[in-house]
Amino acid sequence: MTDKPQFSLKPGALFIAFIALTFPLWCNAYLSPPDSASYFSVPRSVAFGKDLSFSDEYETMEFKTWFVYITENERLSMDWPIGSGVAWLPAYIIGHGLALLLPGDQFVADGISPIYKLMVCLWVLALGCGSFLIGLRMVQEHAGDRTAFAALICVLLGTPVGFYLYAYALMSHITSMAVVGALVHGWHRSRSDIEGATPRSFKCWAVLGGVAGLAVMARPQNAGFLAIFLFELVALWRHKKLDIRDWAKGTLIAACAATLVFSPQIITWSVLYGHPFQLPKVEEMHWFAPRIGETLFSDYHGLLTWSPVLLLCIPGAIWLWRRDAILSGALCAVVLVQLYLNSANEIWWAGGSFGNRRFVNCGVPFIVLIGSALAMMRWWLAALLATPLTLWNLLLMAKERAGGLSLDHY
Repeated sequence: MTDKPQFSLKPGALFIAFIALTFPLWCNAYLSPPDSASYFSVPRSVAFGKDLSFSDEYETMEFKTWFVYITENERLSMDWPIGSGVAWLPAYIIGHGLALLLPGDQFVADGISPIYKLMVCLWVLALGCGSFLIGLRMVQEHAGDRTAFAALICVLLGTPVGFYLYAYALMSHITSMAVVGALVHGWHRSRSDIEGATPRSFKCWAVLGGVAGLAVMARPQNAGFLAIFLFELVALWRHKKLDIRDWAKGTLIAACAATLVFSPQIITWSVLYGHPFQLPKVEEMHWFAPRIGETLFSDYHGLLTWSPVLLLCIPGAIWLWRRDAILSGALCAVVLVQLYLNSANEIWWAGGSFGNRRFVNCGVPFIVLIGSALAMMRWWLAALLATPLTLWNLLLMAKERAGGLSLDHY
């Protein structure tokens, strides 16, 4: 890797200011069954029920009977992962404290009044901004401040990331993006390279394992991001820079930490389904028949059809490969793994989705790859390409918010 430059805070501050000005325009604490209400049921059940029975939450949030079923353990099902709800607990507790202290209909201490949703939305906004700043820092390693800022804007307004930050914060996607971003950044800052950098410490392995456990608990498909470690392993082995004993010890420590952090999900599955690794909805996967073409190019939530600015990731990966082959290859690997997993799902269009929402977890890799593409161009060419590609997605977002575009119908 090249020597790390001095990082400027100006583009990050400018981006946070942009978010602060635009967030109130489209902020929407949308909460409805089954997805967002299921995630929100987790902190409410912990705070009010102190158990793993979600019957009160389902009744309060008016779940339809076909959204849940009775499991073999004679419990009501919870087919959505609990990681996002766990990550929201600090904000939820603050909201509960304000509800107990303040009067008015907005502050009813019932676990679902507007103050709870507002606090969680602000918490998700902070997590999302944190992941953008991670992407900014990684782009700044190879490009200037203006290029890094432009990459943030392209991903915010030109991909589904912006829609789920502004309009659907109570879904799991931005929380997932933030945890995955922390994992990618932690891996990148601590990794060994083919030039012989100091191997990561066992403490670092433990932290990375814990973050990985939370990422998988937020969305099980995030397990695919562990491919960054596999790519690093292969690269070090090829260049004879690998100490297999230290790597094995580190991997074992990371696995133990990941299991510990992931244990609430294991307990939940055990109590509800009678099996510690139930993995609901795995029956939707068609492992040997991925619909890659439709996932990328269909006008019904196709990733590139709705968010064509992501085409810039291709030249960006090539440019970055010449400067940091391990980083470029690892980011491409995890994006391709997510493409396979999402396209192998029976519902490859991701239901009532803006674009293909299941790729929001790739937000930080998208920022780095798009930033690399912009860095290789003159400013006028970058603006000429990125502006219309970003505006296409932004106009679709505006049309949906104005009620002129349905996400549930072809």
